[in-house]
Amino acid sequence: MYYAAMASLWKEPGIRRGLLAVALCLAAALQAGAQERTRVPDAPCRAAGNTNRETICLTAAARRADRQLERMVRELRNALKPEEFNQLQAAQSRWYPFREANCAAERDLYTELSVASLAYVACAEANTRQRVEELKLMYAWLFR
Repeated sequence: MYYAAMASLWKEPGIRRGLLAVALCLAAALQAGAQERTRVPDAPCRAAGNTNRETICLTAAARRADRQLERMVRELRNALKPEEFNQLQAAQSRWYPFREANCAAERDLYTELSVASLAYVACAEANTRQRVEELKLMYAWLFR
């Protein structure tokens, strides 16, 4: 009975248009949410344009941030005492899974594939850039 009533409502053009409008508004809101990380002042890909260009740009920016983080860790390996570096290494081994879980949770908020990809890569890039800044503060004496 319930399904029959829903089916008859769906046949009404006004109901269909209203539901379509709601769906389109929801999709636009989700895409806008996924692109928030690209609009912050220090975001590397603010002028990329559309979702695909932003994803490509942020993928390259995430790789650069990863390489910068890896360089910093190598420098710290040479500068720190072994026990200090072991502590850093233990923290890093916990940080990477955190970043992946955090960005997967953000990605999973979005159902559209291109927006989900943008959300994930933007999150990974921003988290890695933030980690680099944290290490610069922690080891300011080395990274002046």
